[in-house]
Amino acid sequence: MSPCFCEKPVKKYSETTCMCCWTCETCGQYGGCDDQLDYHNPQGYGTVIYDINVNPAMKIKLKKLTKNAKIPTYGTKDSAAVDLYAVEDVTWFPGDVKFVRSGWILEIPEGYYCDVRPRSGLACRKQMIILNSPCTIDSDYRGELFTYMKNLGDTITTIKKGDRYAQMLLQKKIDIEFEEIEELTETERGDGGFGHTGE
Repeated sequence: MSPCFCEKPVKKYSETTCMCCWTCETCGQYGGCDDQLDYHNPQGYGTVIYDINVNPAMKIKLKKLTKNAKIPTYGTKDSAAVDLYAVEDVTWFPGDVKFVRSGWILEIPEGYYCDVRPRSGLACRKQMIILNSPCTIDSDYRGELFTYMKNLGDTITTIKKGDRYAQMLLQKKIDIEFEEIEELTETERGDGGFGHTGE
């Protein structure tokens, strides 16, 4: 169940025909649909419209491959991506390319995919990058989630077991249908590529 604006659990109205209305059991705030708001909202919170199904959590099933595997977590409540955790120590000398294991196989719902991206701290402070960033995890992939990383810095870097090494973002898949035509719509830019606007 989604929370109220006070971040406490809410409860649906059960004695009405409108099942989208809710009340917060903690602060007493009301919300619901526009058409019956006056009937279900006698305290006059006419500007409060809140859908209890806004941004529901998407369930992703996980299969653990090693006892050290840690379930990905959000760094803050408003983080868009989850942090991935290493299951073993990995050390890079300058220029090295090695992979980091997560210890998990994912079952991503059909119609979605996940992007794996570098963590800003590792990239900026230690020059650790993901070579094929963003790394795309398709919904039909059933292998272990692991990430190829390269040390672009000039010092030895180690990611230890339990360290956060990357972040993963859930994305909606949109299918592409190609149509071959003789001419494309002209634009002011045209075929101007790198540096076409100047330095």
